[in-house]
Amino acid sequence: MTDDKIEQEIAMATDDAWPDGSELSKGYALGAEARKPTALLDWSLHVDCPQCFLGNNLANCLHDTENSIAGHIFTHAWDKLEGWEVKCEGCGHEFEIDRVEYDGAYRIGKAASRRRVGP
Repeated sequence: MTDDKIEQEIAMATDDAWPDGSELSKGYALGAEARKPTALLDWSLHVDCPQCFLGNNLANCLHDTENSIAGHIFTHAWDKLEGWEVKCEGCGHEFEIDRVEYDGAYRIGKAASRRRVGP
C-alpha cells in the first residue's frame, strides 16, 4: 500500500477528509445517517498563588483528591469554597480562596473580563 493510499484510509476512517481532499461536512458519509455530535465537558478552576503568582488549577487531582471542589462547583454551592485552603503547586505557599467567580472569557494567565456570579 502506498503512502498516499494509507493517508486516504486514515482520513476516511477519522472523517477528516474525503479522498479528494475536501473536508467532510455535516457528519454525512456516503449515504450514512448523520451522526449526533457528543458534547465534551472540559472544566477548570484557576487561582493564582499570591506569593509566586503561579496559576493553580483546582480541578486537577492534585488539589481535588476527593472531588469535593467539583461537587461544590457542579451543585452551585460556590460559597462553600470561600476560605478553601490551597497549597500552591509551585512554591508550596498555603493560602485561602476568597471567592469563586465565573468568567467565560478566562484563559490561563489572562482574564479578559470578570463577572461575579452568586451571592
